[in-house]
Amino acid sequence: MKKYLLDTQVFLWWHTDDKRLSTSIRSIIQNPENLVIVSVVSAWEICIKLNSHQQFKLDVNPRDLFSDAFEILNIKLNHTLALQNLPNIHRDPFDRLLICQAQTEKLQLITNDHKILKYKQVDLISASD
Repeated sequence: MKKYLLDTQVFLWWHTDDKRLSTSIRSIIQNPENLVIVSVVSAWEICIKLNSHQQFKLDVNPRDLFSDAFEILNIKLNHTLALQNLPNIHRDPFDRLLICQAQTEKLQLITNDHKILKYKQVDLISASD
């Protein structure tokens, strides 16, 4: 079984059926033999953006996004401690924590963020064609 962690943008693209999400990533997410995980970090990021960014809107309550579609990964102490050794390529605290979670839990991180894709410490997959 392969294990994948979706970054927040990819998770939202999946939810909204956004055409920027590649066919190959859709296949990974839909494959029942894969374990697809969403982090509590994404819930945290979405809620903060809903409260602080006027242009960030959702057509659903965040609670409903995280119902039963994917396994949820909680934040653990070793995830946050791994931040100490992560190069400072990207300043976004949510993305940095997702990178550390993927690295610590040995998950492939699916992202479309060009800054995240610069990290060599974690197994990454680009979400767009």
